[in-house]
Amino acid sequence: MSLEDRFRQAFDNAMTEVRTRVESEFTSTLTDMRAEADRDKAEALAALDAAKATELAAADEAKVAALAALEAVKATELAAALAAADETREAALADAKGSLASELMMAFQSEKDGLESNHSTLMSQLREAADTALAASREELQQAQTETARQREELEAALTQARHDGTLAVEKAMADAEAELVGVRSEHETAFTTVCAEAQEAATAFSQAVEVQLTVAARLLESVRALDGATSLTEVLDALTVSAAKEAGRAAILVVKGDRLLGWRTTGFGPLDSEPRSIESSTAGVGALAAAVNTSRPAVVGSGSVLAAPAFSQLPPDRQGLAVPLLVAGRPVAVLYADTGEATPASSAWTSPVEVLVRHAGRCLEAMTVSRGAHARATASRVGTPA
Repeated sequence: MSLEDRFRQAFDNAMTEVRTRVESEFTSTLTDMRAEADRDKAEALAALDAAKATELAAADEAKVAALAALEAVKATELAAALAAADETREAALADAKGSLASELMMAFQSEKDGLESNHSTLMSQLREAADTALAASREELQQAQTETARQREELEAALTQARHDGTLAVEKAMADAEAELVGVRSEHETAFTTVCAEAQEAATAFSQAVEVQLTVAARLLESVRALDGATSLTEVLDALTVSAAKEAGRAAILVVKGDRLLGWRTTGFGPLDSEPRSIESSTAGVGALAAAVNTSRPAVVGSGSVLAAPAFSQLPPDRQGLAVPLLVAGRPVAVLYADTGEATPASSAWTSPVEVLVRHAGRCLEAMTVSRGAHARATASRVGTPA
């Protein structure tokens, strides 16, 4: 805020304060005048009421005296006395009314003259006070204007000197600031562009990951339904092989026969798919198939594992394979082997769905076994029952 604005604000505040003070004093004085006038009027009315009451009391006393005198005289004198008393009362009442009216008029005129005199006096005092305050305000305003003019001259001189001294420095500072602002803006724009690109890439990757997860979930659900719909051991093993191959790329089922592992079905292994029975392995070996059967736990090939991949797979060393035992009532009846082959896998998350499918296939076989046992017992019971 400039000095002139501050002065104007101070002047406005001073005028407002003076106006408020004068209005407050005028209102207070006017209120006091009205209150005093009301008190004088009440006193005059009280005096008039007292005078009227006195006159009426005197008339009543005269009437009582006349009545007492009339009682002492004869009947003829009573009438004369009554007439005289009535005349006396009427005269007294007339005199009292005239006196009261005269006193009321005099009191009202006196009160009116007093109020007018007080009003004139108060208005004169208020005008004098207002004139005095206005003169003082004008004097203060003139002094403030003089001081403001002096300060304005000093400020203009100082500003002129400051402009003369600081023009070059300001121009240089503005040039430096502008150059720095351009550099900062360029850096921010580059960083913003980079962040937007990274955010777009992250969003795209997240969207792709979500789509992959949804595809995997849908495919896994379809595979589970296929296993649930199988009605025999052969259908379960075939459905498991096909479903595992969808997840990994290649899959093979070997059934357990004593200490031997015999091929049942393969998918994705080329010529072996038409002759899966040619595959044979041993549970006494050191490969992943033997480890899965002997430990009843999944065995991983590659990724730093010491276990060897099955010979029929011919898996490259940098690829991952998985052998999962198919357990029925806790005992391995077969083993599933799956890998990605020579193709580069789209994701390394295929092992979990494969293991889920093998476990579910085991539960399907257990349920199938229980159902067939119950059916056989029911049939035997019906056959052994006499007719």
